[in-house]
Amino acid sequence: FFFLMIRRPPRSTQSRSSAASDVYKRQTPIVEGQYEVTPRLTVPKHIVPPEYVNSKNPLFGIYSGPAVVHKDATVQKLKKAGELAAKVVSYAASLVKVGTTADEVDKAVHDYIIQHGAYPTPLGFMHFPKSICISLNEIACHGIPNKRPFQEGDYVNLDCTLYLDGVHGDTSLMVQLPGVDPDITRLIEVTQKALYESIKICRPGTPFKKIGDICTQIAEENGLIVCDLFTGHGIGELLHLPPTVHHTRNNVPDVMQPGNVFTIEPILVMYPPNEVHILSLIHI
Repeated sequence: FFFLMIRRPPRSTQSRSSAASDVYKRQTPIVEGQYEVTPRLTVPKHIVPPEYVNSKNPLFGIYSGPAVVHKDATVQKLKKAGELAAKVVSYAASLVKVGTTADEVDKAVHDYIIQHGAYPTPLGFMHFPKSICISLNEIACHGIPNKRPFQEGDYVNLDCTLYLDGVHGDTSLMVQLPGVDPDITRLIEVTQKALYESIKICRPGTPFKKIGDICTQIAEENGLIVCDLFTGHGIGELLHLPPTVHHTRNNVPDVMQPGNVFTIEPILVMYPPNEVHILSLIHI
């Protein structure tokens, strides 16, 4: 399954914080299916796709086992893929403006990735229909670009992943449009702090579980909650590899070692965990 997840609680719920409630009342909730999702775009034949694109029995990832240790040559490829992904997501951010649609951003990113000789990883990954994940407002991750125009007060996550020279690069960026609620800006800043403080401790010998300790501590200190429905992951020839990187407190015994390449991608929310919902899923 590929999950599209939204954190929009029922209006009648009384347990959320007053700040979260106020922000929610000022927003127009996202409604699934309200805006058109255009057909998937094509990729030229000279662009080498990941195995899952044309396979009858696709392997999307490996989700158990020890943390993968890559050879130096693969690490160098991953650096190049990551650098290109960072360039692409920066380009995507420059396109997010009031009146522009996520569909338009998707088309521009699709072309940009191909122009750089890469394949847009999301396209066909577990039947995802677009070339970038664009998650708007209360959508926490894996949003499908559609024809809804961006509006004042929107806050947008751009999750850019691409496949270059046999490996994947994966990165993410938040964009705030004029008029974003101050509580949302604070939520974004605290989440970024959790990410950057986690990156600081990454070195050989550090237990992976320390990432969960840091993210949880920072969230709790700021009255927020770490969403435990999604994790970071190893990355390489497959988009998802061991280790699974938990952002909540855990007892995973693995420690970091040279050759590990992985993502850290905490999702912090204002609402209690039972108000974070799986909105829909795409069947393989």
